[in-house]
Amino acid sequence: MNGKRSVIYWADVFNLIGYIVIILLAPIGCYVLSMSFEMVQNTMRLNAFADNLFDYPLPPQTEEIERYAEVGLLTGNSNHCDYLAKRTLATRLSADEIEAFYRDIRLPEVVDHPKSPGVGVEVVIDPERQSDGRLRVIVSLSNFFYPPGLDIRCH
Repeated sequence: MNGKRSVIYWADVFNLIGYIVIILLAPIGCYVLSMSFEMVQNTMRLNAFADNLFDYPLPPQTEEIERYAEVGLLTGNSNHCDYLAKRTLATRLSADEIEAFYRDIRLPEVVDHPKSPGVGVEVVIDPERQSDGRLRVIVSLSNFFYPPGLDIRCH
């Protein structure tokens, strides 16, 4: 009888330990799950925001060399999300023609507000022409200071 009772006793102890582990790990699991949800949500916002720039037609005689998009803490100290999309181009147009093409463009913000005029693009032109005679141009679209939620990239 004593041997049987000790087996039941140890089974009860292991059950109790299992319950304690579940109780302690459940909040951590919920936090990690929430954090993952926020990261996915901000990544989806980034993709939609960046597509506004990436899908915008190129000027004539211009080709895209590279594209880049990032969400995270890009400016300031902490506790906000910044969104950035860049497109590197090579063009046979002049600097003035490129600047004129992008001057009045307004694209939607990360979270589009009905009354918002949108976000302008920034154009940086390399003053030196490449060996093939084309200008290198970086066109960027940025939107800053959005609530980070639990996204660790923004803290």
